[in-house]
Amino acid sequence: MSAFYHFHWARKEHADCLVLVTTLAEFRQQDLIEIVDKDILSGNPYPEALVVIAPADAAPAMTDDLVGMIDADALIRLPRDTAIVLASFDAHGRVTAPASSVLQGSINLDDADFDSIIQSGTLHLVSSREAVLVAPHAHHFVHPRRRHSRAFFRTANTLIQGEEIGFLALALLPYLGDQDEKVWIDSSSIASLVYAAYALKGRLTQKTSSIQIQSFLSYDGLDQLSIQDPSRELVLISATASGSLPEIVAGKTKLPAERIITLFSTTRQPSGTIVFDARETIKELEPLMLETFEETQCPWCRDGSRVITFVGDQFLADAATISAYTLVEAAATPHSGP
Repeated sequence: MSAFYHFHWARKEHADCLVLVTTLAEFRQQDLIEIVDKDILSGNPYPEALVVIAPADAAPAMTDDLVGMIDADALIRLPRDTAIVLASFDAHGRVTAPASSVLQGSINLDDADFDSIIQSGTLHLVSSREAVLVAPHAHHFVHPRRRHSRAFFRTANTLIQGEEIGFLALALLPYLGDQDEKVWIDSSSIASLVYAAYALKGRLTQKTSSIQIQSFLSYDGLDQLSIQDPSRELVLISATASGSLPEIVAGKTKLPAERIITLFSTTRQPSGTIVFDARETIKELEPLMLETFEETQCPWCRDGSRVITFVGDQFLADAATISAYTLVEAAATPHSGP
């Protein structure tokens, strides 16, 4: 496992940049060297810049490490005119890169650039981890709520490696409150992300994080969702295609929009607060594929499509569902007994 989550980010009217993001307090030089070397060997053109993003508490030591690697000349095998910058982020997820953070070459990055970097990194993660699941030909999915669709967004696919969880924790930081004590989640599959985000926030503020996390099991467990202190509780929803779950949560809890957060949304009419608008990830799909239908109105059932049943709040595939069929051959001899 690497200390860095990495991807390419393209700036308008510029060549793209190689971005490395870490939430750790330190890193092994070899991790960075391997990422740069593999990027060069992959056939990509040299990047316009190497952008390293690190937490504020680790930035000074990492700056010293990077300066030493640049001075060694042979460790970071990029041209001398390639800009190298070490940006840092604070407990609220704000990323900054003052002039002093540019360690080689010349580059100017502002708030809009860093917003674009986070969006680009999230899109890369969703695409590379195939978070949008599409049923095979002649099949479609049945969700725990018994609604049918041909495709759906599975957030758990983006939470596989530690560096990827760390990156999404950084993306989530701007939406967390300073006094939060409890987070309601629709799926236990995103609990690791919530813990990572609050642990990171606590480390950067030098305050002990003691967040309580409780899953309300999506639609099936909405009766369990009971907000006692709106200023210290929030709801985090893994993904929505229809926007209905955030709307129902808002009606039930009366929480303000900024306290009902959806990580990934593919709906055209989002409600609440959206961390990542994931419509870009489904633009190649037919619009109908992410729509959900009751069984009696399901167009795929009408076409004879077979169902794939998913169960549980994690949307894990159920054991194979076996349907009994009696095969009758017209020419078979009737059973006459012993």
